[in-house]
Amino acid sequence: MGFRNLIWDFDGTILDTYPEIAKAFIDVLKKDYGVEYDYNQAYSLAKTSISFCVENLADEFNIDTEEFSENFKKRYFGELNFAGKPFEGVEEVLKYISARGGNFLITHRGFESLNEFLTKNDFNKYFIEIVSSDANFPLKPDPASFNYIIDKYKLKKEETLGVGDRILDIEAANSAGIKSCFFAPEGSKIGVATYNISKMTDLLKILKEADNLSGTSFDNRG
Repeated sequence: MGFRNLIWDFDGTILDTYPEIAKAFIDVLKKDYGVEYDYNQAYSLAKTSISFCVENLADEFNIDTEEFSENFKKRYFGELNFAGKPFEGVEEVLKYISARGGNFLITHRGFESLNEFLTKNDFNKYFIEIVSSDANFPLKPDPASFNYIIDKYKLKKEETLGVGDRILDIEAANSAGIKSCFFAPEGSKIGVATYNISKMTDLLKILKEADNLSGTSFDNRG
């Protein structure tokens, strides 16, 4: 059975943002608060969400959360101009699925900053629906946002694949009853994922192979 629908994560999956997010937090801590912080720790916090990183660092160093958040936004969205670029091969996968079914996006990021990137790269056209943190669904690994997409668009679960770079993305997909693809550019793998990839070209190969095995029908929903 071929895949007609992809439910994507954003940061670390479509856009390579974590390195610059971590650097921005480290810069703000050092310049504004005189605090030295470890890059790997900042990177790990950023992989959950920006808000999670803000709250944890503000708590750890007894910093006002709103002030810290604003200082981060000025650094990351202003001085760094929303640093980060799409992973190589992402757009090819988006195009491939758009011609066959639907791309959907579920992210812990707020819609305003998300839309800046999508507009800048002309990626809005590839997504049927985007579910950001503004929609107030429970955060992944809770599958509520996945179930919402699947139910609303009457997606066939056997034709739908969740793609993400964190175990919580994979757990959400699995709990929603769809297959999952774990993306790790550094090559790590997790046993609970249906597929493990280190390059987006690997995902395109998986999609094409699944189409070849299924005989390809473009009627993906119903």
